[in-house]
Amino acid sequence: MHLLFIPLFAYLKLYVLAATNILSVSVYLYAIFGLGDKTLITHDDRAIGWLVYGEIILHAVFATYYLGLESGFHYYIYVLAILPFFTQRYALKTQLFRLMGIVAVSLFLNIHFREHQPLHGVTRQYIFVLGNINLVLFLLISSGLVLLYSQHEQKHYNQLRNRSMLDPLTGLYNRLFMVEYSEAFFANKTTDARSPALLVIDIDHFKSINDRYGHTYGDHVIQHTATTIRRIVGSHAYTSRWGGEEFVSFIPDISPDVLETLCRTLVNAFSDTPVTLEGIRIDVTVTCGAALREPKESFSELFIRADTALYKGKVSGRNRCVIST
Repeated sequence: MHLLFIPLFAYLKLYVLAATNILSVSVYLYAIFGLGDKTLITHDDRAIGWLVYGEIILHAVFATYYLGLESGFHYYIYVLAILPFFTQRYALKTQLFRLMGIVAVSLFLNIHFREHQPLHGVTRQYIFVLGNINLVLFLLISSGLVLLYSQHEQKHYNQLRNRSMLDPLTGLYNRLFMVEYSEAFFANKTTDARSPALLVIDIDHFKSINDRYGHTYGDHVIQHTATTIRRIVGSHAYTSRWGGEEFVSFIPDISPDVLETLCRTLVNAFSDTPVTLEGIRIDVTVTCGAALREPKESFSELFIRADTALYKGKVSGRNRCVIST
């Protein structure tokens, strides 16, 4: 914006203001290239903040003194009124103190320069055009700041939401998401015609893997298990790390025959692909309990049946899948 004003002021023969804008451009270039790298390292942007605040206030005061209130350069100070509340880094009293300072400067300009005789020799027509240009720019800048802030907040919200529903080790959904999603699915009457299924999968003898090879290898086994489950059950299922070495897959709609084939394929996939890390081979097997939802059955009831089937598979020798009947 300052760059665009330089040729305009030169055309109007307002060379003092053109030089002022050149100085302002230099200030911003220093903020970006002189202080920017340091700010990225220290995460302390106060120097840039005060530099920008000072430039905007001093530039607006000088331009208003030179061209008068009708030129609209005092609008840019109003932008600073909303900036303190865009960050939670500072205490509320600090933000209010900044706001009071902006209000004081704005009142000073509005009162002191209302009857002030400008120093320029520009016609009122040009001043009127300048005032409208500055009004439009002020509105665009304010809207742009609010848009950037809202996008930042949305990105931050999405990150928090992803963290709250994803398991950091495997990238699968976590237990909280699985419960909330499944309960919402069952509460939706439009899904009553579907035949959902639940798989509860547990790594066999996982404690012995941790005890023998260490937790680093144990984590690798868990990641391998998550990848294999996700590959076998497909993208239409919702898989979560339920806790420790236990996983849960919710399939929104599946037939009994396909479920049986899927469970068999899942168990065999682990038997056929041992885990290898740093030259050490670890044979990994899983036991799976599965259940198809019965009419009017809740998620907790379905889970209990699938978990009971898992227990039956454990006591009958592991490395198998048992489907609740």
